[in-house]
Amino acid sequence: MAYVQPSLADLDVKIGSAVRIAPRQSDEIYLLNSATPLSAKIRGAVLEVKRLVQVDPSGIELWCPAFKAAFPLSAPTLQSAFSALDLPHPIIQRGAYTLDEFLAEIVDRNATFRAVQVSKSRRQFMFGGCVAELVRLRIGVIMQDSFCIEDEVPARIIEALHELGLDLHANINFQQVLSGRWLDLCDLLRPVLERKVGGTDMAIEIERKFLVDPNVWKPEGEGVSCRQGYLSSVMQCVVRVRVAWSEAFLTLKGISENVSRFEFEYPIPRNDAEIILDRLCEHPLVEKTRYKQRIGDKVWRSTSFMAKRRIDRRRDRIVSRERDV
Repeated sequence: MAYVQPSLADLDVKIGSAVRIAPRQSDEIYLLNSATPLSAKIRGAVLEVKRLVQVDPSGIELWCPAFKAAFPLSAPTLQSAFSALDLPHPIIQRGAYTLDEFLAEIVDRNATFRAVQVSKSRRQFMFGGCVAELVRLRIGVIMQDSFCIEDEVPARIIEALHELGLDLHANINFQQVLSGRWLDLCDLLRPVLERKVGGTDMAIEIERKFLVDPNVWKPEGEGVSCRQGYLSSVMQCVVRVRVAWSEAFLTLKGISENVSRFEFEYPIPRNDAEIILDRLCEHPLVEKTRYKQRIGDKVWRSTSFMAKRRIDRRRDRIVSRERDV
């Protein structure tokens, strides 16, 4: 079973010593196909196809290997791979295909396929008698955490999930995730990130934040109402979409070092932003009102959060003094 969400950091405490296991890095290519529910994966120059054969009432999935072969692939082996994918055999013009030839001449020329590059950082361990794995996935600038658990005895998996508080979460496999909002998001980000904004490629945000008691101090003026959502909220890279009045922005933020971090912000069409917020972002969304007020020679920005935040504060007010370099 696989549980994918923006961050599974809260599992670290429950898992314990496993979080200190050195991760193993791997680069993989997922071959998504639009004609059948079957997909393939290439890892370590090996092409693999697995078939979903059963889903029990609790959502536990049973997968069985349908094909596995190392590159170069001979013509008959390549035909066997397509048979395993329930696809018509391709036009074969070589006696054997290297990995690069397979991608360029078979995958790229077949409208059924979409090749997705995925980098993984994997920590494997035992939990509750089951083989478990914490995985950090990266596609371009987007990162996502996943927790996977396997065993031959379904009851053992269910017991382990209950102990971790994951028994009520939906089981989502990698193919489902890659076929959904991630690819939509990558398509969205690609043209935006290729565009230079304001003649610069890099910006640094310097920010200090303070939690303010609204009974002691309140901002002046009407403020600007904002609605924002997160496409990725892992510590290494936050990707956010925000709508304020008629404007909308896509923002990428890196890891904070002291009071500064890299920040890239791009204006995007308001209509696009509304679709992204409703269909692609994590929910619930964040609704807030932002105020700007000059006190002495400094401009202070304060924010009143009107919706429940991911950290479960309600109606908190945060004041920040910030500047962009």
